[in-house]
Amino acid sequence: MAEQTLFLFVLMSIFISLNAQKYQFEYFQMVQQWGPAVCTESGVHCFAQPKPLFTVHGLWPSNFTNPYLPCPPGVTFDQSQVTALVPQLETYWPDLLDGNDQKLWKHEWEKHGTCSDPPFNVLQYFQTTLNIRTRYDVLNILNVAGFGPSSSNQVNYSDIEDPIKAITKKKPHLRCNHNGVTKERQLLEIVLCFADDGVTFIHCPTLNKQCPDKFIWLPQHSLVTNQVCLA
Repeated sequence: MAEQTLFLFVLMSIFISLNAQKYQFEYFQMVQQWGPAVCTESGVHCFAQPKPLFTVHGLWPSNFTNPYLPCPPGVTFDQSQVTALVPQLETYWPDLLDGNDQKLWKHEWEKHGTCSDPPFNVLQYFQTTLNIRTRYDVLNILNVAGFGPSSSNQVNYSDIEDPIKAITKKKPHLRCNHNGVTKERQLLEIVLCFADDGVTFIHCPTLNKQCPDKFIWLPQHSLVTNQVCLA
């Protein structure tokens, strides 16, 4: 009987350990999206005209074997948990697609944020995200370097990567989509990568290269109507 109990205990310990490893994160992807590119992708319709700036898509706990971790159920998001942050969240983390900011924040916490809890609770997760967004304004970095958005010129991958790398000392990652009108590849997202403390920059791991060597980066687009889509 004692041997059976010990065997079951060992099996349970292994199961718990493997399950914990499944959700263990090693670094953060801080994903910022360019509003005009979000709203000009084929089949996507936004709630309102997006401002020409990078807004937060999400802060995604990742590991080096799986950049898109499946996260366990955790603390349910409630806006009262981040009341003090709401003005900043509305500015830097708006829902471009259907205008329901709280729904987006809830989605990002429950899909990604719970992988970081512990050590980050709901408030710490959103505060960490805002700290990164407000401290490292990638649009300003690129404008200062002379590589801002243009309605006529293509940009090189290195035109975007190099100025950011010069400031952070680490390599970012770029993602592109297809413009629904011109069918060209356009800059959609810039990813900054951080160690699991949410503070220390690291090189973004080699991810699927979704941007070609040259692409467009449009400053604005025509307003289209609402269609809900969360990623």
